[in-house]
Parts: sequence; structure tokens; C-alpha cells
Amino acid sequence: MVSSTQLSECIARATGVPEATVLLHMRNVREAGILTQGGRGRSAARMTTRDAANLLIAVAGASAVKDSVVPIHRQAQTWVREGTWEETLAVPELLALPADHRFADAVVALLNSAASGSLEALAIEIQGSPVDLIDDLRIPFWIKTTIAEPESTAFIEVIALDFNEDGELINEERRRVLYGGRKKLPGGNLEFDPPLDTELHGDLRHEHTFTHRTIQMIGNLLRGP
Repeated sequence: MVSSTQLSECIARATGVPEATVLLHMRNVREAGILTQGGRGRSAARMTTRDAANLLIAVAGASAVKDSVVPIHRQAQTWVREGTWEETLAVPELLALPADHRFADAVVALLNSAASGSLEALAIEIQGSPVDLIDDLRIPFWIKTTIAEPESTAFIEVIALDFNEDGELINEERRRVLYGGRKKLPGGNLEFDPPLDTELHGDLRHEHTFTHRTIQMIGNLLRGP
């Protein structure tokens, strides 16, 4: 099982965010009651995959440490708006998600696929040879997970890559699953949030992106020795 210290160290290495900053995010998320609680030492709480997803979303999606819980309460809770996993990345953990799932559920499933080895197995099956999803650059696909603000939107993009025998990229195909806020209308129909009013929010947008490298590094930690 993984401790909170191990998880924070791993996320800091994967993202390049200073460990002290990650620990501040962890404290904020824990004080908000979002992380698994526990004591110290041997009685310290062990982190679940959901804990790992929440902390990663906080570190990657918050523009300031004081806002750690904002992306967890906003972008993480957005619903599928466009795309399906059958067409995007066919690993068992993602395929098992209900059609009506949230962005946080997809991040949990991605981490579980890395921990179980199914994500790496899919890459090996496509390429036909061993693949290192952390260090190799010529791999059959890249996964880019993006949290956007100030909109409550997020998306996971899979870029399928084809290389020739000389290792040159000859083709790429992009597919994604998009998540957005929504509300129910009378009769049960759904309406998604409209674009933000630039007069109220300005025209500046931020996108925070991490790749399969971060997912695989955390997955390896969760898998254990």
C-alpha cells in the first residue's frame, strides 16, 4: 500500500512541481475531507487510486496552491460530453466505465490501467515489441490529459502514432473524450454549459496538461514492488 508521502513524492517527480508545493496541495485536500484520513507512522492512512487521482487533479489543475480543491470540485466532476472510450483507448478499466461517468472516474480508471499493466499491454500489443511508457518516445500512442480553466471543462486525448522502419513519424490520429458541466432540463433532457462570457471573464484561458508518463509513474507506485 502507498503512503501519502510516497504519493506526493511520486507526483512531484512526475509533474516537476516542487515536492513542498505538492505537500501543500495534499494538506489542503486532506483538510477538505477529500483524501483518506489516518494517523501517523504505521497507522498512517494508505492512499487509494481515488486519492491519487484527486491529488493529481489538484496539483495539475489549480493555478494557485490556495485553490487546491477547486479543480476537484469543478473540472473533476464534469460529465462526458463527447466521445467514447471504445473509440479512444480500449483498455478494460476505461471500457468498464458507465457511459454516464465523470472526468475524475476516467482519471481513476487510467491510473488503474497503469497499475494493472493493461495500459502497457495494449501498447505492446499494438507495437509488437516491449514498450516503456515512461521513457520511450517512439510509442504507439500518447495520452494527454487536460484540465481547462476558467471553464469547467476537461478532456483526455489519445494520439495514435505510426512510425516507419527508420523511426520517422509518418501519421498520427487524434481522438478524445471531452467532459463538461451540465444541468437537467424539464423532461430529463440535458443542457451543457454555454461558453463563458468574455466580457465577464476576460479572454485568457489556461490549459494544464499531463501525459501518460505521469499516469504510468503513479500506476507503477500503486502497483508496488
